[in-house]
Amino acid sequence: MRILWFTYRLPYPADSGGKVRAYNLIKQVAKEHEIILFSFVREKKELVGLDELRKYCSHIFTFQRRTLFNPLNFFYATFLPFPAALYYSPPIKNKLSYTTKELNIDLIHLESFYTGVYLQNSIRVPIIMGNENLEYQIYQRRADLTKPPAKTILHLDTIRMKKFEEDLWRRARINLAVSESDAKVIEEVTKKPCYVIPNGVDIDFFAKTKKEKLKSPTVLFVGDFNYIQNQDAVRFLVKEIWPLVSKKISNIKLLLVGRNPTREILNSKTPSIEILPNVEDIRTAYGAASIFIAPLRVAGGTQLKILEAAATGLPIITSPLAKKGLKTTQEEILTADTASDFASKITLLVKNRNFSDKIGKAALGLVRDSYSWVEIGKKLEDVYKAATKN
Repeated sequence: MRILWFTYRLPYPADSGGKVRAYNLIKQVAKEHEIILFSFVREKKELVGLDELRKYCSHIFTFQRRTLFNPLNFFYATFLPFPAALYYSPPIKNKLSYTTKELNIDLIHLESFYTGVYLQNSIRVPIIMGNENLEYQIYQRRADLTKPPAKTILHLDTIRMKKFEEDLWRRARINLAVSESDAKVIEEVTKKPCYVIPNGVDIDFFAKTKKEKLKSPTVLFVGDFNYIQNQDAVRFLVKEIWPLVSKKISNIKLLLVGRNPTREILNSKTPSIEILPNVEDIRTAYGAASIFIAPLRVAGGTQLKILEAAATGLPIITSPLAKKGLKTTQEEILTADTASDFASKITLLVKNRNFSDKIGKAALGLVRDSYSWVEIGKKLEDVYKAATKN
């Protein structure tokens, strides 16, 4: 089949969750199908990934995403939720329709809420809607944590986002979700099956992580700080969890690793807290840690950072919200809700090395058995076959 994939970011370099997912799924399905890629870029430097993507895509079309304060965004936001309005363009809509006919496309895969603005009823090939998250739920949780008057504005936009997403789900031939819980929400709206294509991890790549000999216990957080859920998690970690941990363990260290740290995050640096914004190989961060933490309070889907940490054998502590997309138990990944609960779990892992090793090994076994991109790619190919038979 000729499949047109449309992503809201160029999928390579695979340096954020959505890009990791898109790159690995394209890599797998390209084994059996011809892939034509439509993708947005924000800066010219992102085009460095084109050579890698050409290994898997026969044609690549890139489009410049408008800057945040471009007046067109506010115009299109009169009938679209603002986050989606950033990506909408009539010329790109026409280009998609033209390319579908010109290249005899058999199937279109729109990956994420943001490319959903191009779901056109006039296109006569099956369209799959890949839902990386239930986006309105993320904004709803953000609104719940925000103070007035911004709280009211966010709630109003969340209502619009929910209506927009539900309309996309109804119009798509097939919907994908990354977790069972997300799939159930979509099925309740569409009254038809939603296929679960979970996030995965490159087992072989992370198996090569070199573990350092640490002088002191080190807790690691990883995330792209452009995203509100990671900003909120670090705020919770630094302001509420870490003071409790520091009182219990005097020599413990915290590593905050990720691109685009905000001024608030950069100002979090202390003798016990280190910020690393430019890590070329993320495996060096995992190798420099003894515990991985993901105290996410605003989250959706399946957290790729958790799967990556598990693939390196690190013991993991996360929130129930961040773990809900994974089929796992407390025997493999620990959960905590409150700051004191997180601090207690960190202390337990630091003081009980045998227990820490046991948890890390169990997490590694989990991803090896259930979250390999190779097997996930096969599931997606089955969905493509089902879409073209209908």
